[in-house]
Amino acid sequence: MEKGLIRTLNDNNIPTRQMVSILSYLRGGLTALPMKKKDISNYRTKLNIELKGSDMTKVLKYFRKRQSEDASFFYKLDLDDDKRLVFKNTRHRNCLFHIKTKCYNKNGKVFAANNGLYEDFEDIVNNSLTVEEFERMWQKMIEDNKLQRNKYLTKMWEMRHSIMSFLKEYDCIIETINRAEKLEDTYNNQKRPKEFIFGYRIE
Repeated sequence: MEKGLIRTLNDNNIPTRQMVSILSYLRGGLTALPMKKKDISNYRTKLNIELKGSDMTKVLKYFRKRQSEDASFFYKLDLDDDKRLVFKNTRHRNCLFHIKTKCYNKNGKVFAANNGLYEDFEDIVNNSLTVEEFERMWQKMIEDNKLQRNKYLTKMWEMRHSIMSFLKEYDCIIETINRAEKLEDTYNNQKRPKEFIFGYRIE
């Protein structure tokens, strides 16, 4: 029963902690639950790997279908020696939202116990303009709150260069999105009912 329900909850993007609550409620309490949070998390990882594999299969099926229907359609895949798909010249990037969410999840008590830490953390991560500014402000935050032994914040410090390079790229992406949204808002505000994009009225 649990695995089927976990699959359904996973398909609806329900977080693991909420899955534990739902399953334990249905079983009559946390002690009656035959799975631990880690078991549920591991099963979700397995499900997501299956989904990723099926996504690629669907993409390949679509490409083959398009190629059979349209002689001008072309695709090429680079496979490694193990016949796995290879994405050349790509770099893995950590998502800032996930970095921050994980930090808050790992350090909820620390943020609650240190008044102003949340605001300092958000300001440093979101508003630092240079690596030097980020490093200076981060070290001050750690010293002021005596967090030198905090494992996750230490890990973030060790990967600070990838965070800063991401933030620079993220700013460019956000700027582009904002420009597109402003353009769309301008268009939507000017558009009247029964008018086409080119201004022709429907009579």
